[in-house]
Amino acid sequence: SIPKEMIGISLLPVVDQEAALAQRTCPVTSDLLGADGKPIKIQIPGRTVFVCCQGCVSDLKSNPGEYLSKLQ
Repeated sequence: SIPKEMIGISLLPVVDQEAALAQRTCPVTSDLLGADGKPIKIQIPGRTVFVCCQGCVSDLKSNPGEYLSKLQ
């Protein structure tokens, strides 16, 4: 079940919902995924990551090492 504060995750395809729930937060803003709408799925070499909004896409892609370390 998706917590109401992360309801935007319900807008993802079912196959992505579990991964987004497991990740829980955006690596760029540390906000809960789904709190501000549908999370965005990003392919980084060797990994799939979700971010909270379009604004975080370029930040993650320009400096993946910095942000991915927050997810460890």
